[in-house]
Amino acid sequence: MVKPTLTFSLVTVPDVVGLRRLHGLPTDLSDEEVAEYAYQRRRANGAGDSLPPHQQRVVHIAALLRTGDQLRYVSLAGDEADILQAFNALLAEAEQLVEWSRPFGLEVLSAAPILNCRALLWQLAAVPELPMIDLAACLAAPLAPAMLPLHEMATLARLPLRQEMSLDEIWQTFMGGDRERIDVLNTARLLSLHLLWLRYGLLKGQLDSAACLQEFALLRQTLQNSPLAHLQAYLADWSAASD
Repeated sequence: MVKPTLTFSLVTVPDVVGLRRLHGLPTDLSDEEVAEYAYQRRRANGAGDSLPPHQQRVVHIAALLRTGDQLRYVSLAGDEADILQAFNALLAEAEQLVEWSRPFGLEVLSAAPILNCRALLWQLAAVPELPMIDLAACLAAPLAPAMLPLHEMATLARLPLRQEMSLDEIWQTFMGGDRERIDVLNTARLLSLHLLWLRYGLLKGQLDSAACLQEFALLRQTLQNSPLAHLQAYLADWSAASD
């Protein structure tokens, strides 16, 4: 029996409300200027282009919950507190979490510290502590997981994920109001991660060939049964690449 698993991918943007408060910035600065101020401070300190976990606001989480004989797709967007609360509810049904940390230069953007910091700031109730598996770290060891971009592994595995949005692209897309594009790209990231996770289970002997094929079939069925256009599009691309 497959262990109840929550595979997920999250998207964050600069917490401009918090950054205004943190740095005492004037109210007439635009959100873009506030974010750029924070990025410039990080660059001046040699910390690169990513903000620390507590300064990032979660704007989307795409997740697949595998329990019993079911696989459920969940897309969480809207207010950050609502996203995190709904995600916590999913955690109660799982026994382990699977993510793929995002490489940004030599830095690695992992979900765990972001989720912990932001949940604490929103005073959310405690949730069970679950094992967090970073598939990038598992595959890249002993190298840094930043050496292993998900979209490159997916492309080599003939999975439909051709790009990863950079921090700046995510921020510009969010500020432009195109939340649907964020949902679509993050979901494609999630689905490719899930398929690589299944292959990893085969690699490590956690799944045999028959069980792995059953999991592939379950994902296909889940996508087929969904009315969402971007899930149907992913399925079509995946099927075409497998031919």
